[in-house]
Amino acid sequence: MDVERDLDPEQRAAVTAPRGPVCVLAGAGTGKTRTITYRIAHLVRSGHVAPSAVLAVTFTARAAGEMRARLRKLGVEGPQALTFHAGALRQWGNFCPGIAAAPPGGVCRVKCALR
Repeated sequence: MDVERDLDPEQRAAVTAPRGPVCVLAGAGTGKTRTITYRIAHLVRSGHVAPSAVLAVTFTARAAGEMRARLRKLGVEGPQALTFHAGALRQWGNFCPGIAAAPPGGVCRVKCALR
C-alpha cells in the first residue's frame, strides 16, 4: 500500500486524518471506496484499531464484497464489510438473539406480529 503513489492529495488527507470519523463525499467513480479501504488499512496497520473492531457499511451486497476483496488485496484481514440490512440484522441479534436466529422468514413473521 503506497499512500503517496496510489492516492490523490484529497484522498491522502482523508486516509491519514487523525483517528476519528471522516466524511467522504464525492461523485460516482471518484475513488470513495478506495479512500475508505485505504483508511481502514491505515488505521489497522498503525495500531489505532483492531481489524475485528471495524464495520464498513455499504448499500449493496456487491459493494460489500468489493470492499472485502480490496481490504484483502491491501493485506488487511478481519474487518467486516456488510450491507446496512445485514449489519442491522447482526446488531439485532446482539440485542434480541431469539428473533435474529429465527429461520428464514422468521424475522418477517415477527415484524408482521408487531403490527
